[in-house]
Amino acid sequence: MWFKVEETRSEDQVQHALKNALRDGVASQAMGILTDGASPVAFAVKLGDKDRGERSYRNETKFRKV
Repeated sequence: MWFKVEETRSEDQVQHALKNALRDGVASQAMGILTDGASPVAFAVKLGDKDRGERSYRNETKFRKV
């Protein structure tokens, strides 16, 4: 699709672009929050990622023996 070049923008076009930019920013922030931090770890624990739990338990017990 080819866009025609315009020298000026109407007020409706500007408002539409600002609304889309705001939606894009909100979606980007939500994606960052949901894919980073404790949320994926808590989700994996809730699903029952047993292999991950056993590995961390073995590592903790290995270092506790003195």
